[in-house]
Amino acid sequence: MDYYIKHGENQRGPCTLKELRSFLYYGSIRWEDSVKTESDSTWLPLSSIEELADLNPDAKSAKGKWLKEAPKPPPRVRRFRDYASVPKERQAGYVSSLLFFGFLLWPPSLWRAASMVFSANICRPQKDENGFLRMWPRSMEIVVTVLVLLNAALWCAGIMWVTPKAKSLAREVIEQSHYALKELQDFGKDRAKDFQP
Repeated sequence: MDYYIKHGENQRGPCTLKELRSFLYYGSIRWEDSVKTESDSTWLPLSSIEELADLNPDAKSAKGKWLKEAPKPPPRVRRFRDYASVPKERQAGYVSSLLFFGFLLWPPSLWRAASMVFSANICRPQKDENGFLRMWPRSMEIVVTVLVLLNAALWCAGIMWVTPKAKSLAREVIEQSHYALKELQDFGKDRAKDFQP
């Protein structure tokens, strides 16, 4: 069934019931607005539609209990049409460079890029059929997770490989330093003997 909405002086329609629910979620229409179906000639308040009663905090449920709160709306996704207007932290090129640089050289850059991927949609410069910029697919979160885990494993392996080498190198440097100090002391003693009368 299709509905028509009267919001102030503006009319919308035809809308499906699902679209009405969405408009209510996002606050595009209010409970005081009027609605009618294609077959109706009179405008009725939006609160008169029984299928929407579960969203109305002022309506009574079928059991006679007051609804405590309306369901929370799903988060809105901001869509961009111009790549230049996208914040730097949401641009695919910038995030990709952080991922690459962070994976190879500086893990904090990798972690920063991962937090960007997990907290917001990353925009690509390509546009979809509606003229909006395309987003990275959610599967990129899996790729980034694998990158972070692989990077951590490689750094741990590198530290474990370097640590024994570093210990033996430090031991050798300490031994050479002791030997050099002993040689210097012996040289000093010999030179001191040369100056004795």
